Amino acid sequence: MVARNTDQMRAERIIRRFDKIKADRGTLDSHLQEVAERVVPRKSYVTTKRQEGSKTITFNTELFDATAVFANQDMAAGLVSHLAPANSRWFALKARDEELNKVPAVKESLARVTTLLHEELAASNFNNVISQIMIDFGWAGQACIEPKKGKKTTLNFRAYHISEFYIVEDSDGEVDTVYYKFKYTARQAKQEWGETGTLPKCVSDALSSDKEEDADKEFEFIQELKPREDFDTFPAAPTRRPIASTYVGVKDKAIVFEDGYYEMPKLTPRWHKNSNETNGRSQAMFGLPWIKLLNQVIKNWEQAVEMNLRPVTLVPDDGFIGNVYSKPGALWKYRATYANSANAIRQFPAQGNTQDAKDMIEWLVENIRKVFFNDLFVMLAEKTGTQTAFEISERLQEKHSRIVPPIGRLQTELFNGLISRCIGILGRAGKLEKILAPELLDR
Repeated sequence: MVARNTDQMRAERIIRRFDKIKADRGTLDSHLQEVAERVVPRKSYVTTKRQEGSKTITFNTELFDATAVFANQDMAAGLVSHLAPANSRWFALKARDEELNKVPAVKESLARVTTLLHEELAASNFNNVISQIMIDFGWAGQACIEPKKGKKTTLNFRAYHISEFYIVEDSDGEVDTVYYKFKYTARQAKQEWGETGTLPKCVSDALSSDKEEDADKEFEFIQELKPREDFDTFPAAPTRRPIASTYVGVKDKAIVFEDGYYEMPKLTPRWHKNSNETNGRSQAMFGLPWIKLLNQVIKNWEQAVEMNLRPVTLVPDDGFIGNVYSKPGALWKYRATYANSANAIRQFPAQGNTQDAKDMIEWLVENIRKVFFNDLFVMLAEKTGTQTAFEISERLQEKHSRIVPPIGRLQTELFNGLISRCIGILGRAGKLEKILAPELLDR
């Protein structure tokens, strides 16, 4: 009985901490919802939830321009092609100890591991998932990717929506704790933990119900990932590994399953980050005023163009019965005596200057694309006129300097952790035993 009460207290503590972290991010989530509706409509369910039982959402019907949508996609494509190209070797491994890197056997071993890792990444779904991660950087400023052992391939990857995960920093400003909130049906919960965990009472009741449809009822769960202060090195029991994983059933406030990892399984890199903030900032956040303005200008411009094409028709209020239709080919019948009089049907001229709006639209489109570094990634496709190779090189270096800080953060928070996690998975799967040099086995 004591153990059960202790577990329930732990579950309640995890839920309370999660609720606080979620509440602290409330203002940012509202901002992200506004950004998503204009930059990535298919992911615009940060604070707006899907309809019950629906797996899709309705796109923003007030979106009149897709410049930011495509600019973000172009930025993601540029990041992938420059940082993790599918058909090229984009990283090489080396030992932290520089003396080891001078040993021929170690150099050869690391080269073989590098080749193997590239092959395993290519065989997995990595290329699909990393594209989604880069898209998330553009609008949300942070992402979550989970490298894990696959069923059909050695490696498998999954990306998570910003509304599903929450992060906590340690004293060094690095993410060391991740909360993941999700839903399982009663049937899915049984499949996941029925043999190894303790199903919450609400799940057990749904499974034992006389109604078959109760097995498809959804229940909320929270996973807490955080470092253990006391742990064992490899090989270790799941509950003694460096990263603790605890699953909690929200409704019954009960511990469902406890596990552990040798590396942080869910990586949460950030694009930009202010020193006094935990969560990331995105390019779309920086450009949101322009994005909103462009959407409004396009809306007004479309209305002005339509007014020119279909101007207001002036009709005497006492000379006609019924409505006057202005569709193509329509016939307007009126008395011949009205033809040259003030009572004749005529069109009210539109007064707006659509050229000014068009000029403003072009300016906004150009600047929004710059916000997403489109000018950098398509530099070679831009017209260079009579510029020399040196001038073009200088322009490239100038533009490249704008993207250096976030790229450095991605290397630290995304790729270093991702590669380390993948090497660990390959090693525990027995893929490295024959190619690792003896000097590297204990490292």
